[in-house]
Amino acid sequence: MTSHGLWGKAIGPSEAIMLRKTILSISCDEESLRSRLMALEPKGYRITSASDFDEAAKLLCEQRCFQLLVLGEAVPYAEKLALIAAYRAKRPLAPVISLRVTGQPMVEAAQFNAVADDPGELLTIISIIFDGYPAPASFYTM
Repeated sequence: MTSHGLWGKAIGPSEAIMLRKTILSISCDEESLRSRLMALEPKGYRITSASDFDEAAKLLCEQRCFQLLVLGEAVPYAEKLALIAAYRAKRPLAPVISLRVTGQPMVEAAQFNAVADDPGELLTIISIIFDGYPAPASFYTM
C-alpha cells in the first residue's frame, strides 16, 4: 500500500510509519503544552515539549531530528523567528506552525499560522502536513 507523506511524495508502508513522527512543541504556557500532548499523542505523533526559548534552542542544537516545529501563542515573536532560523539551519524544508491569539501578528517565516483556540484545528493542520492532504488557502493565513 502506498501513502502520500510530506508534500504528496509517494511512500511505502514502512516509510509511512517512520514518517508519522516527531514534533517539537514549544510554549511558555504549561497548560497549552499539556493539551497539545493529549490531543496529538493518541493519534500516533511523538511529541517533545519545551517550555521556554533556552530549552527549545538546546533541543534544536542537539542531533534530534524533528519533522515539525509547533510554536505556541505565548512564545514571543522575536523568539519564534530565532527558533525558526535554528530549525531551518538543520531542516530547511521542514514545516513550521506558529500559533497565535487573535490580534497577534502572523509569523511569515512559518508555513502555517493558526489561531490557537482549538486543539482540533492544530490536529487538522498536522494531518494535512504529514498525510499529504491538500491544504486550503485559509490554512496558510489562519
